[in-house]
Amino acid sequence: EIPRLERFIEEVLRLHPHHTESIRALARIHTKAQDWSAAAALWAQLEQLTPADPEPSVQLARIDVRQGREEQAYNRYRALAGANDTVAAEAIQTLGTLTGRLLRKAAVCARDGALDDAQRIAGVLAADQPELADLRELHGRIARISVREAATAFKSEDFTAAVAHAR
Repeated sequence: EIPRLERFIEEVLRLHPHHTESIRALARIHTKAQDWSAAAALWAQLEQLTPADPEPSVQLARIDVRQGREEQAYNRYRALAGANDTVAAEAIQTLGTLTGRLLRKAAVCARDGALDDAQRIAGVLAADQPELADLRELHGRIARISVREAATAFKSEDFTAAVAHAR
């Protein structure tokens, strides 16, 4: 049943490539089938064609979460937080969950010496929540690690690395 429906919708789209309801139907089929790449491409196309409709952005944010792309999902949900009540409620709830995940991810990056990644993630959160206490603690941890690595590089006379860590 679904393959026939999918072929029919694809034929409609071949004849009318911007038929939004056909794109939406096909995107839902791919989403249900967990074909994230095809679903994301269709939702992105629909997002461009119907910018006032929050559904494509919500679906893309959900796909980002399912694919482990927390930073992209966070940014999408942040943009959706001002939408209608139903969408805003999901966005705000998910932002809370993603904030915790991103703080943990940044802390792991800092601990493992991936300071650029930790800084990038902290920057995503700081843009929206500069007063977040865990974020201030994370910034302090990154700074301490940077200073420690710069001192170690300086002691070993690796001045290029020392300057890079001191930034």
